[in-house]
Amino acid sequence: MRWWERVRAWWAGGSRSADGDLALLPLTPQFQPEQHEEYVARLTAALQDPEIRNIALTGRYGAGKSSVLKALSDQHAGRVLNLSLSTLGPPEEEKSITNQIERELVKQLLHSQPQRALPRSRFRRIDKPNLPRAIGIVTAQVMVVALILFLLGRFPRLVGATKEHPWPVRAGAVLLFGLLTVAVLTWIRQAVHNRVVSKVSAVGAAVELGAKEVSYFDKYLDEIVYFFESTKFDVVVFEDLDRFDDPHIFEALRELNTLLNTSHVARGRTVRFVYALKDSIFERLGNDTRQLDDGASAESVRANRTKFFDLVVPIVPFITHRTSRDLLTKLLADPALVPVTPDLVDLVARHISDMRLLKNVRNEYAVFAARLITAKHGVPELRADSVFAMMVYKNIHLADFEQVSIGRSDLDKLYKLSRDLVNQSIARRRDRLSEIADSEALADVLQDKPERFAERLNWHANVIRRSGNDLNYTLTGYTIGAETFTTAQAGTIRFWRMLIADGNGPTANFIRHYSSPWAVPIPIGDIRELFRAELDLDAWDSRERQALDTERRKTIADIGALRKADFAGLAANPTFTLTRDTAEATFEMLLEETISSEVARDLIRRGFIDQNFALYVAQYYGERVSIRAMNFIVQHVQPNIPDTYYAFDGPDDIAGVLRETKEDFLDLDSAYNIEILDHLLANQHLGARTVLDRLAETDGPAERAFLQAYLSGGAQAGEAVRRLAGTWPPILSRILQVSDLQPQRRLDLVDEGVAHADPNLDRQIEEQVTTYLQDNYTRLDCLTQPADHQLARNAVALLRQARVVIKDLTVLDHGVHALVVADSMYTLTAANLRSALHNPPTLSLDTVRTIDPTVYGYCIDNPTAYLAAVENDEPTTVTVADPGAFAGIVTEIAGWETCLAERACRAAAAACRIERLAEVPAEVWPALARTRRFPATVTNTAAYIEQVGGVDKDLAGLLVSAGAITAPASEPDRLAEQKTQVAVAILRSRDTVPAPETRAALVATLTLTEPIAASSIEPENGPLLGELLHHQICDDTAELFQRFATGDWETLQHGIECSAKFADFVTSALLDEDMTARLLGSTSISQTVRQAVLSRLEEFVPTDHRDALRAAGHFAATARIPLNSTQLERIARVTRDAALVVLLIDQLGNAISAEQIIAVLTNLGSPYTDLITPAASLTFPHDTSHLRVLTRLKQEGRLSKLTRRQAKSRISVTVA
Repeated sequence: MRWWERVRAWWAGGSRSADGDLALLPLTPQFQPEQHEEYVARLTAALQDPEIRNIALTGRYGAGKSSVLKALSDQHAGRVLNLSLSTLGPPEEEKSITNQIERELVKQLLHSQPQRALPRSRFRRIDKPNLPRAIGIVTAQVMVVALILFLLGRFPRLVGATKEHPWPVRAGAVLLFGLLTVAVLTWIRQAVHNRVVSKVSAVGAAVELGAKEVSYFDKYLDEIVYFFESTKFDVVVFEDLDRFDDPHIFEALRELNTLLNTSHVARGRTVRFVYALKDSIFERLGNDTRQLDDGASAESVRANRTKFFDLVVPIVPFITHRTSRDLLTKLLADPALVPVTPDLVDLVARHISDMRLLKNVRNEYAVFAARLITAKHGVPELRADSVFAMMVYKNIHLADFEQVSIGRSDLDKLYKLSRDLVNQSIARRRDRLSEIADSEALADVLQDKPERFAERLNWHANVIRRSGNDLNYTLTGYTIGAETFTTAQAGTIRFWRMLIADGNGPTANFIRHYSSPWAVPIPIGDIRELFRAELDLDAWDSRERQALDTERRKTIADIGALRKADFAGLAANPTFTLTRDTAEATFEMLLEETISSEVARDLIRRGFIDQNFALYVAQYYGERVSIRAMNFIVQHVQPNIPDTYYAFDGPDDIAGVLRETKEDFLDLDSAYNIEILDHLLANQHLGARTVLDRLAETDGPAERAFLQAYLSGGAQAGEAVRRLAGTWPPILSRILQVSDLQPQRRLDLVDEGVAHADPNLDRQIEEQVTTYLQDNYTRLDCLTQPADHQLARNAVALLRQARVVIKDLTVLDHGVHALVVADSMYTLTAANLRSALHNPPTLSLDTVRTIDPTVYGYCIDNPTAYLAAVENDEPTTVTVADPGAFAGIVTEIAGWETCLAERACRAAAAACRIERLAEVPAEVWPALARTRRFPATVTNTAAYIEQVGGVDKDLAGLLVSAGAITAPASEPDRLAEQKTQVAVAILRSRDTVPAPETRAALVATLTLTEPIAASSIEPENGPLLGELLHHQICDDTAELFQRFATGDWETLQHGIECSAKFADFVTSALLDEDMTARLLGSTSISQTVRQAVLSRLEEFVPTDHRDALRAAGHFAATARIPLNSTQLERIARVTRDAALVVLLIDQLGNAISAEQIIAVLTNLGSPYTDLITPAASLTFPHDTSHLRVLTRLKQEGRLSKLTRRQAKSRISVTVA
């Protein structure tokens, strides 16, 4: 385009280029007479005043200062020099900002004119050689030199220029020489152009400038003065000095202006400096204003700073926040521009009022819109507002805009924070939904079971009462907070609602007559433990169901809004927050923290910049996909950053993502998105298997988090579970670990997982899975109404691996019922047994075995449960009804614990017996013995004793109950030997048959043909010895008594009493002195035995055993058996029993002499010892024996006097 064409285009408004395309608006200053003419006139007038040398043109950025100065320069061409600083060059730490500005001004000043205009300047600038000018100069120089040489007669002699040659030849020779000389010198001049000698030295000496300059103006003052001397400039315009915020430069420039106007430069003219300044520069004119605290004083100082300028011309802004809207509207009014909405224009205009910035935004928008929207090189459905908003952002945040393409801009940070906020807010609300569901489930439990809970609570309170040994107290009720409830009221919903809401546990109230009440607090921990299987107190929400429903609907709506939320939506809802370091941050807070400009924040708040910002400023060459799909690719697929809840606009978006990404996309973390997996599963896409396999195989934190989110929110979660259940055992536990899963959804997913589990897969079922299946099997469709038989088989197989036991067979589908019964996976209850056996008349074992051997085997394997079932089944009265089947069943229950086998045998029909014990296993014999189910025959008893090693309590009970051991004719020939073995075992069974009489009686029923050897008898204290002799079980010999020589009198006494031959073989070896004393004193032992012992008194009582001698004396006195004087003296000396000795003497009568009497009596001690003292007066008891013995002594002359004193029952004698 020619220059005049450009002028014409500018005059026409600059809206079209030569080829008709949309033109860009120049950013250069544009003079507008209606806005700028007045200021140009004022500046022109000021230039006419010689006293005005420093002029300030003030106004804010974009006010039009450059346009005014440009017009001034145009009107005074040749006089005005423009100097503008956009930069100071590389920073120099050792120099001040003022010095750096001076340096740049000097550089611009000296380089504003060509070298030839300043020939004497010491700054030699590189410029382009001018060949025509060089030729002209060299030609002139050669001609001058040639003329001088010619006049001096020194012109060189040239070949062909002599007189011999004609003048044309001579002229041609001279001309040729001149041309060659000019050519050579011109070449030399061009070759050495811009080369100067910078230093001259001679004999080692150099001349250099060594003075240290204060500033660049001082250092190069001579150059500056020379510049103005050599040029016609007398007006210097300074622009952009204020951008460096250095007011000291104006002091230096005013000083320079003064020097220039007072030097020889000012001859006939005035040098003026014109400054383009922003108004705020006056705030910084002089450091002293910063040191003044008083505002008025500081303002006075600032006013004094205007002395730096001789004239200040302010510009009234013609663009403000109020008018920039109209200006921006005009800039965007070109029909070739893609239109922008007025709302966006209004928003931008409120923040931007700079003309250049607005024009640049318009220009950049024109380029981007033309390329991305008009030429359709951007993503589909690209909005003009979005592109324009990003252009505004670009001009405000230039450096950050460059980071958008690599995902490191502030907008990218905001996007990541917004996705974190969305994901965290959704997760938080899903947790709340789970809490609401748990609370409603708890409310349902309270509605259905308050009476049962009350019974359990009352039982617990009574346990507390009994543990305190306060059995006389009675439970009256409970106190919760300030309210008291009776035990009956504890079975109401209101009681349990208050208890859970209170959270401190109830207080149990007890009362006892004539005593103070007793209150026992029950900790809430006890309540949790007591009801932990049915009552989750942490899930309780005391609000009514209507309020919970309202909150649930709102929470679900919030989740939906979050799934689709963009920047504007998040900014408008402060309830959506992100938790960071325990602090809650709204999106507005994140926006303030991340984006630094208010205009950018407003663009985000209003939705003009949204989460798809990266797509609004880049070309796209792939197949056409939506903005949301492309944004997902840019923000998540390319950096491989997953976003679980990222929402697409429809299936086409997801199809576009799959089409635009590489094949390995689905094997990356970025594929962890709920809607993507929904799409894959819904369309049976092969990639679904890829994603699910990666979830199962990796099973890391990211995989677990996504799987939990998908199970909770995925539309195809059931299909995902179906696929995983067949290959990945942990899927069920993962379902149960999702905290925010709705109870019904959890149940449905578990149902899918159970129904599609591979029965051949080796599984380690976690306890929580088993517990859940056990609690919820009645609600699983795969068990109650399966779709097909294979699903039922899968479900039953998994339940078997999980060790689930069906408590109620009646709820199961018929096919499932058969599988469960076949696998014995049910609780043995009466109802289940009747269901498994199709309701038989009785549940006796023989009946069960006949109907279903599998069920029979299950009963045999679970005796406790079976017996409880039979006891609770009213129609069943016996465990075995058929006596003929009893032996076989007893054989099969041999492995049961004895107590259980006993219960089974005891409950069998009365006719059920085992005649020969050997026909059934020995393990069941004790149970049979306890229940008296076999006869007490010799063979049975012998076999039992041989098996057990003796008579245990079970056999003992049988034998004692039977009372006799029989020996039927059908018993074997070994009967005699077995009888002896049985007899010995019974006699030795004092632990199980404590009574010796019973043992001996049982042995007696054996009708032994030979007595039991004494050596076979285990001696024991008690009546056994006597019973053996009484029943003639053993021979009556000294050997038997010696076997029982235990020193126990009762044993020996009963044996002697039952012995017919004891007197014949009794010896001192069988009777020690103690036993002799007991025997002689016993009235139950025959007199014959005692007399035999008394007759051999010295043998049985060899020592002075007082009790034995006294017993001998008494027996002799009682039996009137005479003793000799020696025996009497011994008895008297040892026993000192005067009454006994005197009686024995009296019984002897005349068989004993007076001397022997006195000899015996003197052994009794005083007063009997004085009977040998003459004239001794003695007193003795008055009884018959004393009277007769003393009377005889008187008769014999041993006493001289004998007096009877009846009143004192005494006899007085005097020794002769």
